[in-house]
Order: sequence, then C-alpha cells, then structure tokens
Amino acid sequence: MSKSHWTYQIVKYKDGSGFGLHEVFYNDDEEPWGRTDDPEVLNHLGPSVDKDDPITAEGLKRNMALMLCDALLHDVLEEPEEWADPPWHDDSLDEADPPDLERDALLLDSETNDLEHDARREEEPELDAL
Repeated sequence: MSKSHWTYQIVKYKDGSGFGLHEVFYNDDEEPWGRTDDPEVLNHLGPSVDKDDPITAEGLKRNMALMLCDALLHDVLEEPEEWADPPWHDDSLDEADPPDLERDALLLDSETNDLEHDARREEEPELDAL
C-alpha cells in the first residue's frame, strides 16, 4: 500500500518572503515532494474534505479545524531548494520533458488521502472543545 499522502502545513518560503499554509505532498519515503502553488485562502474553499459535503458554514469550520490541527501537529517546513521525487518518479523520463506535477498531483490516490484525513479527524477534538 502506498504511503504517499498530503497534509496542511506551514511553509517558510526559501526566497525569504514569509510563510504560507499549503497542502504539502509526501512520497512513500515521507519526503516532501511538492506543495500547492498558492497558500490556502479561507474565504475561497470548496467542499470540505468529504466530497459529498456541500459548501456550508459548518463545512468551512471543519476545513478550518483540519487546517489548524495539521498546522499544529507538523513542524514548519523550510521550503527546500529541490523537492524530493514524487511517488510516481521514473528515472527513465527525459529530463528535458519533466512531468506536469500540477496535473499529476490531481491523479494521486485521493481515496487514500481522504481516508488518512478521516482517521485524523476522528482523533481530533470536537469543535466545541476548541
């Protein structure tokens, strides 16, 4: 079973411009291989982690709680000069024609990611307890 996953994490930008909350993607060796281009914007969220959950205030609260829990659970990631290889890396690929990481990131096994986040959400305190 693949151990690749993603999490919300605070990233310190290598250019010194500051920090942002991003989805950070990890390969099977637990090495970060990439992050979303833009930091998360709370007023621009789509459906919650549960794809069947409509966009509601409660869904936004759940997303915010998940972002906060992930940010608190993980150390700040100093953006590396070079990212690790993604889970589907193939040394035989022509270096002049690298894969489209943004497109390929969408092809990751989202069910695995959703299950991992669902498991974490079950372990998280209720919103009322925050």
